[in-house]
Amino acid sequence: MVIYLDVLLLSNLWVNYLLLRATAQWTHRRMKTRRAILAAMLGAGFSLLIFLPPQHPVICLAIRFLTAFCMVTAAFGRLKIPELFRQTIWFCILSFLFCGVVYAVNSYLIPIGLQTTNSVMYMDISLLVLLFAAFAAALAASFSAHRRDLPAVGEIRLHLRIDGMDFCLEALADTGNGLRDGFSGRPVVVCAEQDLARWISRFGNAADAASHCKGFRMLTASTVTGTKLLPVFQPEWISVRYSSRRQSEQSVDAMVAITSEQTPAIVPACCLR
Repeated sequence: MVIYLDVLLLSNLWVNYLLLRATAQWTHRRMKTRRAILAAMLGAGFSLLIFLPPQHPVICLAIRFLTAFCMVTAAFGRLKIPELFRQTIWFCILSFLFCGVVYAVNSYLIPIGLQTTNSVMYMDISLLVLLFAAFAAALAASFSAHRRDLPAVGEIRLHLRIDGMDFCLEALADTGNGLRDGFSGRPVVVCAEQDLARWISRFGNAADAASHCKGFRMLTASTVTGTKLLPVFQPEWISVRYSSRRQSEQSVDAMVAITSEQTPAIVPACCLR
């Protein structure tokens, strides 16, 4: 089979970009378009391995995972190593699913001239067909991620332990809450000042109270009312419990921010999987 370099690079660029987008949707991670494009270009560069002599499958698998790890690092920015590996695994799962669908189509539906060498896939089909097929697959992954049911307000109870004091708050699952602590990378749960008044009253205000806790810092947050500085800290214990599900209480590795607005506790969707 004749392999055209422009088709190889452009098709891999497009597919990698959509797979990265699908990974971000599935894991509820924000990703800048510029970083996604650069990461996709990096992955497209690795597709040149198809021109090398066939390598041992173990070597190909290691190279494939290393490529995915580099792409995820470039796409999602500075994350903790465990989180980078988690994002890489999800990216690999979606990539394997995409390759499986392409292989099934080539074997049982429409021969598309599939060539695989060194874990790099090349399809001798129209770029337009490939773009639409990859776009449809990314939309399906994104739709599947959004279809996962999230509990409504009143179905989640947030349990906190701060300075030896226990709090049980009504919580709301929010896919739009993308707040993360810039130092630890942990997601941030937003709690209303009035719900923690029992503890805050011992210090005078929310910032002073939070300053006595581990990991205290001020975090910039954008809301519908503007940009605010919220005190953030790490509680002694934080967990969620679902009133409509038969399951044990689930601990959450997150930080807590305090807002003066009257709202239920806002829990990022990534804390509820």
